[in-house]
Amino acid sequence: MRFNSPDTLSPFGRGGLNAYAYCQGDPVNRSDPDGHIPVAALASAARRFVFEELPENALKNILGRVSLGDAAALSATTPQTGRRVSKTLDKVWVDINDPSALSTIEGHLSTTGALRHDAFYSAQFEHVATSIEKGFSREINSVDRQTQAILDHVAGVSGSSELQATRARACPALSVRKPDKNH
Repeated sequence: MRFNSPDTLSPFGRGGLNAYAYCQGDPVNRSDPDGHIPVAALASAARRFVFEELPENALKNILGRVSLGDAAALSATTPQTGRRVSKTLDKVWVDINDPSALSTIEGHLSTTGALRHDAFYSAQFEHVATSIEKGFSREINSVDRQTQAILDHVAGVSGSSELQATRARACPALSVRKPDKNH
């Protein structure tokens, strides 16, 4: 649902509605009744806020109000934030972007069983597992796209199957190839 308001800056006088989507379509949580807040100013303000520069007391206050799972999600944003959150909470930290994160976790768990029951550590493990799963998924999708591109090229038809590509290789004269644009 889109909420519109009169455009007080309209170059056409008092007519027309503003060209901005009022409050990004969320009037309950956002406010820009005239549609005059420039998006660039909002983006610039967001870029100036650096979480790592929060005073220690402010960080403690924030972390005291969120679940350990949310704190672990926050620690997963950047290595600097992760180290700082872990230090503030006095918890063991794992860099989820480190390729050897699972080995690190395995090493931690082999030395002490206490981490197995730590909510923050468990949440970090979940983030590592999810990150690895997404990485595998991206790789599989990439291989699937490459495979399909090869099949399409060999068969000369978009969306072709292995059977079509095999037949096209076996009988090139019978394959359904599109005419070459260069000839």
